[in-house]
Amino acid sequence: STTDAANLLLSIERYGITTTGEMASQIGLVANLAHQAGLSASELGAALAQITKSGIGTAESVTQLRSLLTALMRHFDKLPDSIRKYGSLTVAIKKIGFINVLRGIMQATKGNESELTKLLGRQESYLAMLQLLKGNGREYGEVLKGMNNRTGALDKAWKNWKHSLEGIWSTLKNKLINILIKLGYKLLPVIKAVLSGIIKILPTLISLIG
Repeated sequence: STTDAANLLLSIERYGITTTGEMASQIGLVANLAHQAGLSASELGAALAQITKSGIGTAESVTQLRSLLTALMRHFDKLPDSIRKYGSLTVAIKKIGFINVLRGIMQATKGNESELTKLLGRQESYLAMLQLLKGNGREYGEVLKGMNNRTGALDKAWKNWKHSLEGIWSTLKNKLINILIKLGYKLLPVIKAVLSGIIKILPTLISLIG
């Protein structure tokens, strides 16, 4: 649903180093491929969040994940027996999870950079795999838990925004009052009219937020 998609984007922002706006413009470049490979929405979100934590930026993170998934699908027949026994990458990921597929590859190659690069084909794939397996995948695992519990992220974001707006209004109102005191009463009628106008429209604005 639209709400779940929004919750996913907000959770990627929360657990990664990106923004909802940046990710919204990029995630479509990898979403279909991830689906074909067998990743759930939570796994896709966790993978993107974890890769962005390396600080390479949103677009490059998407590129790296695309490269890794493409390599795994293209070279499935070269993957370890522990993965190939499932018959396809899609089935393997659905059965044991994306991170365990990566762990199986890492164990089979003993983490040898040359072997991994040869298997994956491109440096982007290798770098994505290293970031996802950071701490033997424990960091990714924690992010995945957050993604699985992402329900309500959109509601929380709206509430935070509403509270922020109310805080800004409170600060603005206090500052305006201080200005009135400093200026005296010469400008009071004009300022009172402006302030009254703001007060009238603010409840309507806040009610539209939620």
